[in-house]
Amino acid sequence: MSGEEIDQVEVDRRFALVRERYGHLIAPTALGDVRRRIEGVVVNGKRLKSVRLENGIEPFSVFVPFRSEGRED
Repeated sequence: MSGEEIDQVEVDRRFALVRERYGHLIAPTALGDVRRRIEGVVVNGKRLKSVRLENGIEPFSVFVPFRSEGRED
């Protein structure tokens, strides 16, 4: 995955879990694709964990209050 080191132990554990739970639904020819997708999940999880967030950081609020028709406030 673009030069990043992949934790194969974590990939193996997650793949075993998916295979145990959903293996009967997955075609044997698709297992390689499933494993590659799990590798992507592991890499993206590592990227997300590397982002440092302080307690004061929060998303921009997009709340727009609802005003019903004909109501005067």
